[in-house]
Amino acid sequence: MLTYTLMSELPELDNLNRKQIAALVGVAPMNRDSGSFEGERYIRGGRHKVRTVLFVIHDVSDSISSQTQALV
Repeated sequence: MLTYTLMSELPELDNLNRKQIAALVGVAPMNRDSGSFEGERYIRGGRHKVRTVLFVIHDVSDSISSQTQALV
């Protein structure tokens, strides 16, 4: 599912570096700074389908990892 989503939603994968891809997907932290004001960093925008698939896969792998640790 991840491979299909990346290939179909990000045709630019072979032309961009990892920082550009992270910004394009919407997982790169964006700052809210203005002058001397330092705001919080947050993620937003980007390709919603790709970001959603990445977070779901991360949650599933984290759950499987914690279950495996409980067995050991």
